[in-house]
Amino acid sequence: MTRTPVGKSYLLFVRNSDLLAQEFDETAGVVRGSSKVIVNDIGLVANPPLRPAVGASNGVLAYQTGGIADVAPLIWVNRSGGELQRLSRGASIRSPQLSADGERVLGMRFGSGVSEIWITDLQRGASTQITFSRSAFDAVWSPDGTKIAYRRIDGSAIIAGIDGSGERQIAKAVNRLWDWSRDGRMVLLGISGGYTIVPVNGSEKPIVIPPLSGRLREGNFSPDGRYIVLVSDESGRDEIYVQAMPPASFRTKISINGGILPRWRADGKELFFVSPDSTMMSVEINTGATFSAGIPRALFKVASGANLIYGYAVRNDGQQFLIPGRDTQAETWPITVVMNWWVELEGGVSSRPDVR
Repeated sequence: MTRTPVGKSYLLFVRNSDLLAQEFDETAGVVRGSSKVIVNDIGLVANPPLRPAVGASNGVLAYQTGGIADVAPLIWVNRSGGELQRLSRGASIRSPQLSADGERVLGMRFGSGVSEIWITDLQRGASTQITFSRSAFDAVWSPDGTKIAYRRIDGSAIIAGIDGSGERQIAKAVNRLWDWSRDGRMVLLGISGGYTIVPVNGSEKPIVIPPLSGRLREGNFSPDGRYIVLVSDESGRDEIYVQAMPPASFRTKISINGGILPRWRADGKELFFVSPDSTMMSVEINTGATFSAGIPRALFKVASGANLIYGYAVRNDGQQFLIPGRDTQAETWPITVVMNWWVELEGGVSSRPDVR
């Protein structure tokens, strides 16, 4: 809602990429009259790009047009950060998750203010839309690659076939969906700032991991199913920890100077994470009779062209990383500034737009 200098208030909202305004009576708490389109084709450039690129204050309206900025392709890099391959724009998906055989990648694609789940065949370059639910997130593979689990915007956790068939709900009030265990039995969910392990078959009770003093931000099952790697800010900043599977409570801090986005190598003998200065880090892991972790070492500085807000994926052998690129198109889109935009709603003429 924005209030004009003459004391009127308007609700601004986006419908089908158009920016509309409707007068709002703050005293009565009701809208007046009908809504009117004031700008067509508002851009979507936020992270994630589900929010319109528009702002208004004191009779000044600023906006970008041009569609969706988040269309950069995925990039394969090696352990030194060297670019190996830039995938086609048909593979422009976020939160990439590699299938167990490494031949397909699962992720989100944004469009018209919603997010849906897509699968891309890495050999053929063909992409297929899986969900049509108008906002689906956090997709992960089942171990055999025949199903996916994902989160809907209403907070429900869903399991479905990769063709979209056989959808069923396994949990409600879910904030994030993190991982599917390698034995296929459990899905790791973020609920109320903590972790809950939900059995896929529904015949067992969910397992709640006791909350820490900080907020839990991300988690993944170890390949052998004995541990969970997680991110918590209990120390005052994000750090990487390895937690034994409940009912055990053993926990080891892995990172030294902060870290996010942990990923296991497929054999469980190495953990990767990203440091606060955007360096890809590696830690040797021993999950034998007793758990132990080596000293984190730097692999490479993540290029400024990467967009790690959406995570990354790692080949089974840990030799290659699949990283979302950053599209720079939005940086070239002009910002249009309109003074007294509200005058046109009342039959007057606003000042000339100033494009910057």
